[in-house]
Amino acid sequence: MLAREGMMRHWGLKSWRRVALPLAVVSLVSAVGIGWANTHASGGTAGGESDPEVSTQGVTFVLAPTGDDNFQPGNACAATSLGQTRCTAAIFKVDKVPADVTYSSDACPAQTNDQLGLQGIALKEPTSLDACTAAALLPSAGGETAVKDFPGASCFPGPCLLFMVIHQHDGDFNAPGNCAAAFYLTGPCTVAIINTEGHGGGDTISFSDSKCPFLSASPLPPFGDITESCTNLPFKPADMVMHLPESATPEPAVNPVHSPEVTGQALTMVISPVGQWTFDPPNACSIVGLKPLNRCTAAILDVPEGGGSIDYSSTKCNLDLSGPQDACTAAPFTNSRGNTAVHDYPAGTLCLAPLPEQQPNMTEVGCRIYVMLTRVDGDLNPGGLCSSFTNISSPCALGVVDTSNRHEGDQVELSHDTCPALTGIDIEGDCTSPAYLPIPGISVTLPEDPTLGN
Repeated sequence: MLAREGMMRHWGLKSWRRVALPLAVVSLVSAVGIGWANTHASGGTAGGESDPEVSTQGVTFVLAPTGDDNFQPGNACAATSLGQTRCTAAIFKVDKVPADVTYSSDACPAQTNDQLGLQGIALKEPTSLDACTAAALLPSAGGETAVKDFPGASCFPGPCLLFMVIHQHDGDFNAPGNCAAAFYLTGPCTVAIINTEGHGGGDTISFSDSKCPFLSASPLPPFGDITESCTNLPFKPADMVMHLPESATPEPAVNPVHSPEVTGQALTMVISPVGQWTFDPPNACSIVGLKPLNRCTAAILDVPEGGGSIDYSSTKCNLDLSGPQDACTAAPFTNSRGNTAVHDYPAGTLCLAPLPEQQPNMTEVGCRIYVMLTRVDGDLNPGGLCSSFTNISSPCALGVVDTSNRHEGDQVELSHDTCPALTGIDIEGDCTSPAYLPIPGISVTLPEDPTLGN
């Protein structure tokens, strides 16, 4: 499950950028992009395979152009354990010439927020990140070699950043697509995964000579889940070695619990303050139907403080939903535009300025609901469950509606069953977060397209 927060977080046209293809292949991408767009903005194969998730405990290295917001790195590591859920240990600047990569002595700018629960620390302003090391790993790591003999890479536009992400076994980390080149990268891609089970601070681990898996003979998606160390072809033969920070500690006997994953075919709603960076919605849906190939965003809704009906927007969503977005409805669901999406929403929802604003604060901002669709094993991590609907300062899952036996345009009341909270149990059916469970009568109308919806 290596893949949740990053492995190609969302295949779609955005995912094509993440593949980081050589310039010679750009015309191919343009030619077939529409056909592949929902294959991966929703993401998997017709048989239900999703984009890779890294399921082994380890370290994943991701390359991305500076300022590219298609890959939002996990929060800065707040502890030294190698068994953390998923977090960013370090960010490096790399050049196109071979060189050793060293840990920066600068701490990653981060702010804490007790309301984030498991995500207790977050990188600040991810679109303008610089080389840094998680404060928990300093000062001992500063100036030490992180990767020896890195072959170099170049990105467009701007220089490359190399992200070092730590994740536990079954930590639900989605890495971006496999790097298909080392130069002229135009989007995020995964360099390698290194298993760290049984290792501790100061250990040196060689990059694997094994190739990261594909589910097809093509160097393009879809991929299978990653269960062991591997290195992508542009960086082979893998004669690089990784040096773990001196202060890193082995995984605990029992890993920390992470937020659940939605594993069934479903509609999931996440409510969030405007301006948040800790939840990255998948690309907008680009094919019809309630059963995407992986995961996609059907709509973004503005939440009125006075409650009542919340309508689907008449504005079409951009396919790439990275960064701030206004209310919109995905292109296929034209029948839903202007119609009610959520019925009998309670009054009194208040959203407060999220990170990177100083926490806590009482600065009021707007609230948005992301309406997302997944197929079975769609690799969607909605984050923590809502514990309050009145004061929301970070994204949280409102509820999940199983769509496997339902139809477009159906009005479905939210379930009276609570979603699993901080138990590591995946979500497979209808459920509602604890904050919204006591509120009767809330229902959602499933999005509807003119092709399958009539």
